[in-house]
Amino acid sequence: MKPETNSPPLSKILKAGNTYLGELFLSLTMLGWAILLFAPWWDVFDSSPSYNVLSGLLPEWMWGIVLLSISLFWIVNIVRLNDTIRGYCSLISSFFWVIVTMNFVLTASIPTGVVAYGLMALLSSVIYLKITRKYLNERLEL
Repeated sequence: MKPETNSPPLSKILKAGNTYLGELFLSLTMLGWAILLFAPWWDVFDSSPSYNVLSGLLPEWMWGIVLLSISLFWIVNIVRLNDTIRGYCSLISSFFWVIVTMNFVLTASIPTGVVAYGLMALLSSVIYLKITRKYLNERLEL
């Protein structure tokens, strides 16, 4: 008899209708941001006035820690199929990408980051709603 594992096969992750691929994209994007914020040769927040609000909230290295923690926690729970944690991570991701988008909107120039980060906020929100609906449906059908 083959023992059951908690991690899903690749075909299940890539299956249409699942949120895993979108979650993986968003979590890896956050991980990439964390790496950029930790890199000593890049002063990301100094490169554009679009990051003034973020830099006013926390220093660059602290944002790196926050994003690294969230992204790694999210990736682990994507593999573990933990809907509750994945929902929380997607909700946090929604708020983060909205903040980043609003940073760009509040500056005099509106670059392509408004569209890209705005779409990531939207994707995070849709994933949150989908995971929450699935979770509630499973709980209410008891």
